[in-house]
Parts: sequence; C-alpha cells; structure tokens
Amino acid sequence: MDMRLLPLLRAQYGIESVQVLRKFDTNGQREAYLLQTEQGRLVLKVTDPDRPEEVVRSDIGILDYVARFDFPAPRPVFAREKRLYLPFENRFFYLYRFVEGKTPVPSAGMLCACGALLAALHAIPVDNAARKSLYRPPYLLDEVKGWLLDAPDNAEQQHMAQDMLAMIAEFPSFEGLPEGLIHTDPYFVNLLDGVDGRLYLIDWEDAGISYPLIDAGYIGHLSTFLPHDRANLGLAGDEAITWRPDWAQAFLDGYQAVRPLTKLEQELFPWAVRLNFLIYIWEWNERRIISENYQRMKILEGLRPIWR
Repeated sequence: MDMRLLPLLRAQYGIESVQVLRKFDTNGQREAYLLQTEQGRLVLKVTDPDRPEEVVRSDIGILDYVARFDFPAPRPVFAREKRLYLPFENRFFYLYRFVEGKTPVPSAGMLCACGALLAALHAIPVDNAARKSLYRPPYLLDEVKGWLLDAPDNAEQQHMAQDMLAMIAEFPSFEGLPEGLIHTDPYFVNLLDGVDGRLYLIDWEDAGISYPLIDAGYIGHLSTFLPHDRANLGLAGDEAITWRPDWAQAFLDGYQAVRPLTKLEQELFPWAVRLNFLIYIWEWNERRIISENYQRMKILEGLRPIWR
C-alpha cells in the first residue's frame, strides 16, 4: 500500500493505527486492501487512474444508498464533512467496513436465499441521482459481437461464433422492462454468509440502474458447474457440466416470493440467461471462445421455469 495514504487516513478519517492484513486480487490498476484499525477491519479501495469522479461517486454512493434500506452490503465509512471519497493524485480512494463471513456453500436453500436477496435489491426504490448502468443488452452485445468476429478460424470456434452471432441478431429489446438497482455480478465469490446470519452482497463497483432481469438471469451461472467450480465450491459430481434444475427453481421461488417477475420479464427470461453467458464467453489471454460456457448456455437453451 502507498504509505502516502497514511496521513490522509489520519487527517480525514481519524485513523491513527493501520495494519495492512492483505491485498485483494483486483482487475486493472485499481487496488484494494484489508486494514486492521482502531475502528475495526476496513477495506481501502484505490480507483484506477483517471476514473471519472462521477463514476467514483456512484461506486461508493450506492453502498450509502442501500444502507438506508438496511440491505446486507458493506457499509461506507465517511471522512470529514461526510465525504464518501477523497482524491489521491490522479485517483480517488474510499473506505468501507469489512463484512465478516465466509463464502456460502451452494444448496437449494442457499439459492433460494440468493434469489430473495436479489429481489430485495431490485425492489429498493430509486431516484434520478443513481447512476444509469451501461449493463444493458445493446452495449454488452456490441462488445460480445466484436469478440466473436475475432474468433479463431477453426471449425469448432467458427460454429460457436456463427451460432452466437445469429443469437445476437435475434436478441429482443429489453426496453419496457422494469428498471431498478442491479449488482451485475451476483456470483458465489460476491456472496458472503455473514456472522450475523444474513447473506451479503459485496463488490459493487459496476452496480447501477438497469434491468433487474439481467441479475435474475445469473441463474445459469449459479446452477451449472464445471469441474473446477465443484472443486472450488466443495460440490460433489463427476460430470463435465453439472446442471441443477432443482437449485434453479429454488432461486426462482425465493426471488418470486419477494418480487414477482412481470409477464414480459417471464417471456424474456431465457434471453437474460443467454446474455449472462455471452458476457463471459471470451477467454482474453488465449483470444478464443470458452466452449464450456457455450455448452452451459446451450444446456439452458429456451429455459422456461415453472412459475409457481
């Protein structure tokens, strides 16, 4: 951690004692650290260079906003004059309280709780001050299309690319769907079983106002598993791809109990599932389509849940 931050923590947050417990893995040039302080365990985030201030304001501001509704997420720490973030050279930094807990083990009950948690987020009222997220089909699919056009020139990769390009060409508009706060990445690594017994959502940097159906479509990632997923999550099974429709239904039951999906959301649900696989279809280092994610998407092709 850049030691030049210490006097800022002292002057602006009143933090005298700082011990860096660990550095978190992050994407890009942003940095995140777990600190032990006299105020408890805190997470310090330093943004990417030149990240726009209005985006930073939204990144940390959303934690302050959901806290007003007692939503289980990290709580921001205010600096002097109730400031949520501070400048640091060509960056910004902010603090929030570390959530004590552990990654949940997937089960039908856990998926039901996850569905209810996301529905509670999507039911929070929003105003015009919240950031409108770019996490919408036109923006996302335009990026995916660029990847697919760059797919390797072999039969398997080209077959998958052409199938998905046709899918993108047919992708329906999400205009007219309800909008609300979405998380954008409600995967197991961003969920915590808190020591207080609540399920928490963490890592909110890409959150904002978009279509809740996109979050709900994450059901495909939450109920299909590859061998390395099973190893990381401690799940049984020896299939190339494990598909748990019972867990998917548990997720939907939990979601619908809190926020029933509209008729149009139900109709477009299979497309939200596809969208979430398309976003993670590209392997950047090797510049190829991830065939396993394509296969997972095809397993759930045309998924029509049982609406209870």
